Amino acid sequence: MLTVVYGKTPSYMGRRLTGLFNRGREGAKDESGKDCEKVETTRPVFLETLTREIASFRKLAELHYAKDVEVTEPLMDSHLIASQEDLRKIIDYEAALERQFERKLQQLVAWRRAKGEPGTSEEVRTGI
Repeated sequence: MLTVVYGKTPSYMGRRLTGLFNRGREGAKDESGKDCEKVETTRPVFLETLTREIASFRKLAELHYAKDVEVTEPLMDSHLIASQEDLRKIIDYEAALERQFERKLQQLVAWRRAKGEPGTSEEVRTGI
């Protein structure tokens, strides 16, 4: 079965699984007919590796089937929502811009006063 799954030129994982399987299958039996120690140590490694490989194939299958999912309007909107970290950055940038705007506005008012032009801070703020 491993040859069917991985083909004639298997990947690294295919070669590893095939090697572990063959090592366990060709292991010798002792006088009582039980598997020798070599087989007993190979079996758990083979089963663990096989379990991880099956999980990997299942994940690939999920991703393959997920590509055919219909993209609805709420799903598209949910992908446009910024992450918490991005939202914090946006808030910080907005606060910095507001402070910078207020500082420039105060400089303009001070410059107008120094020049003797009419225009108080109230007139500049309200646009009068």
